[in-house]
Amino acid sequence: MLIALRQTASMRDALMEQAQKLVDAAWDAIEEGDTVLASASAHEALSLNPAALDAWVVLAHLTETPSVRIALLREAVAQGKRSLAAQLKAYRQTSFWLTMSTRPYMRAVHSLAVELWDRDIGGDRTQAVENVRHLLRINPNDNQGARFLAFTLLPLTGGWDELTRLLRRYRDEIRTETRYSLALDAFRRKDAAADTTLAAALETNPHVPAFLLARRAPFPLKPETVTYQSEAEAQTYAAVAFPVWRLVPGATNWLHDVLRGKPLSKS
Repeated sequence: MLIALRQTASMRDALMEQAQKLVDAAWDAIEEGDTVLASASAHEALSLNPAALDAWVVLAHLTETPSVRIALLREAVAQGKRSLAAQLKAYRQTSFWLTMSTRPYMRAVHSLAVELWDRDIGGDRTQAVENVRHLLRINPNDNQGARFLAFTLLPLTGGWDELTRLLRRYRDEIRTETRYSLALDAFRRKDAAADTTLAAALETNPHVPAFLLARRAPFPLKPETVTYQSEAEAQTYAAVAFPVWRLVPGATNWLHDVLRGKPLSKS
């Protein structure tokens, strides 16, 4: 009996290893522009191991139909919840992100949040926010950068108080997204330190105001084209933060006055 169980476990491990190799081949094929090979590799991986979560993500990446992408990502998340049930239950006692087997699940949840937000049908955006909260809960260090989604999603769904609490966790972070979000939130709350907070944001990336003060939101850029403190980074931030700044009365005027050297405090 014991020998049979070991043989079964060994076969399962071999199938999982082969499935992962196929997933890696699928990503390589995507980078090379071979979508046919990528799709075939992902499907073969799933035939060996339905819990090969990145294979579902690959297939979602390959489809142009939002509803299909979301269905595939939902399946990835569901498979992940089943296969990682013990780890998810004990996430407070473990370093969830540091366990490599959890990362495909977290990538799937992140991708699903983005897709749901972009589709915006029915309760999609509520579900998107819940997915982001889930990621921040199971990985408080947020190696993934889910907080940057939250900096946009929370205020656009009325979660300003939750945003304030989240920003406090990252208040010392020198990132364009974080510093400009801190500045806007400080202005909204009439915080006496708002001016100083904005000055720190401007120091981090001085290119942001030109994009935030434009008539229209800029187009986002592909992540691989973005470098730290660059105009591209400013454009990428403003592409998602543009509507958030317009939710706060007077915020863009305040930003404009900063650039002109006027007294900045909001009365």
